[in-house]
Amino acid sequence: MSVGHINNMHLDFFIYWHKLVLLKPPNMNLIHWLNKPYPLLTRARDKGWVVLAFGVFTFLFLWLYQPFGTQDVKAYQTLFLLGFGISVSSSLFITYFVFPWLFRQVFNQDQWKIKKEITFVLVTFLVVAFSNYTYNTFVGAEIGIYRTYVEFLGISLAVGIFPLIVVVFLTELYLNRKNQQAATSLSQRLPLAPVPPSIVQLTITPETTKSTPLVIPLPDFLFATSDNNYSTVFYWEEGTLTRKLLRLSLKNLESQLAEVPAIVRCHRSYIVNKEKIQGFKGNARSLTLKLEGYEERIPVSRSFPKEQLL
Repeated sequence: MSVGHINNMHLDFFIYWHKLVLLKPPNMNLIHWLNKPYPLLTRARDKGWVVLAFGVFTFLFLWLYQPFGTQDVKAYQTLFLLGFGISVSSSLFITYFVFPWLFRQVFNQDQWKIKKEITFVLVTFLVVAFSNYTYNTFVGAEIGIYRTYVEFLGISLAVGIFPLIVVVFLTELYLNRKNQQAATSLSQRLPLAPVPPSIVQLTITPETTKSTPLVIPLPDFLFATSDNNYSTVFYWEEGTLTRKLLRLSLKNLESQLAEVPAIVRCHRSYIVNKEKIQGFKGNARSLTLKLEGYEERIPVSRSFPKEQLL
């Protein structure tokens, strides 16, 4: 991120705060901000770096500055402080890897918002504080200064809560601007004239032998979305938007339509007809696209090559 981006975000911060305080009731602005889309960290490699980085940072911070009475620890000081770094990394492993695995419906990246991110951060603080309290009470009973769980929670919040809220605010501001600019650029590059109707017929064969194939002219196909081992296909039939649930995984459906250039899988849960794209919008979580005759927005994966939508 360049210095110019940072300066612009600082300016936006003060403008946004001015509007928050002066132009609307604070509770309405706060609710609006909390409900804004926010990116959920999903890649295992990225989460692994977060787990490792915070553990290393915790150890180095305690070792270099020796706050909270740690300067009075004489025996095995370095090993004792290293234990807190391991404790923090272990806690983050639980919240970043175990919790999403246990509560998959909650950790839905397409529904992740700022309020969920902040709640997740607060839960992480609770887990970190409990882990540090347990470590200090049992492992460091003969070495460290006894502190209650509430004291450890207070220390964790005092050190980390404000910087993390600022990081969430600036991240949403930066990604929202970035995706809005990408959406504007893509929308300007969409063809102005309608694409001539194609005579291509799409044949979609369900995985059950009793079901007959679904044949749709390409101009009538809108998109398909995943529903576990099923796919719901949206298409026009005699001027009416129709949906049909098929016993067919989205991956299998994608392979059946792989030879049709107009059909692209823009998201893990969506296959779209790019000839039906009418425009794009962006928010902090993702880029979304608008399809002809369909009101709801279709998300575009952050890793999807956006040029393939044109």
